[in-house]
Amino acid sequence: MLKNQIMQSSNILEQLFEVGYITKEVIISDKTPAIKLKTVTFDVQEEVELKLKELKISDLNKRQFLQKYSMLLLSYTIMSVGSQVFNSPEEVTNYLKNKSIIFIEKLVQEQNDLEALLRTTINVKEVDKAFFPEGSQTQE
Repeated sequence: MLKNQIMQSSNILEQLFEVGYITKEVIISDKTPAIKLKTVTFDVQEEVELKLKELKISDLNKRQFLQKYSMLLLSYTIMSVGSQVFNSPEEVTNYLKNKSIIFIEKLVQEQNDLEALLRTTINVKEVDKAFFPEGSQTQE
């Protein structure tokens, strides 16, 4: 069990350092294609915040604001659905705009879970375990 956790942490850290984010495939139901999500990068967070500033936030209630934020976040973090690879946030938005709010909420939860996995993995102990297995000597 611990060895599997270390291997998973190692794979997550390798992916993070190689491409700058980690990915996860999500299957909402047996009848839907896999949806590939990625974690939020600094540039994506900055872009989402800039787009939120463009909105007249004072005109939105909390629910509307959360919906806008969720759609923006998903538009930047959904990479593909099945064989359909998205090339822009606008393509993702066009895909999502006809989906049920429950479907969107499920994707937001999956994206949040992916972020939580990354936060849990990124700690000094896990990094050391992944890159400096027990018994190896680390350079200081």
